[in-house]
Amino acid sequence: MQMVEYLIIPVIKILIVFSVTLFIAAYTTWLERKALGHMQLRYGPMRVGFHGLLQPIADGIKNFFKEDVIPENADKAVFVLAPAISITAAIVLIAVIPVGPTVTIFGRDNGLYIANPSIGILFVPKPDSLAAAKVPRDSKSPALVRDPTSGVTTLA
Repeated sequence: MQMVEYLIIPVIKILIVFSVTLFIAAYTTWLERKALGHMQLRYGPMRVGFHGLLQPIADGIKNFFKEDVIPENADKAVFVLAPAISITAAIVLIAVIPVGPTVTIFGRDNGLYIANPSIGILFVPKPDSLAAAKVPRDSKSPALVRDPTSGVTTLA
C-alpha cells in the first residue's frame, strides 16, 4: 500500500499533467494556424481529420521521426537541453495549481495537484524566470535577456 501512496499516485498525476499540458499546447497551435489561415483567406490545416483536427498528432509524428540537425558551432549540450528546460519550467508552474476538490483514491484523500507548497503564490515566479534564462550564445549574435527581478526584457 505504501508504494501506491508514494509512487503510483504521484506518477499518475504527473503523467496526467504532462499529457494535458502537451494537448493544450498542440491544439492552441492548431487554433492559431486555423485563425491565421482564415485571416489570409485560406483554410489552414485541413488535410488530416475533420477540419484538420488530427494535424497536431501528424505534426508530432513528423517531429518524432525528423532528423536532429545541430549547428557545428553550437554547444551541443545546451542545444539539446534548452527545450527540456522550457517544458520543465512550464510543467512546474502547472504542478502547483489545484484543479479541483480533494478526492478519495484507494481509500486515501488526494488533492488534485502534484505539489502543495504552502507558499504557492511566491513559488510561481521562480520557474517562470528559468524558462527565459539567458542561454550562452556566440558573442557575434545578440540575445534577449529577461531580468527575473523586474521582468524587463532587453537585448544583450
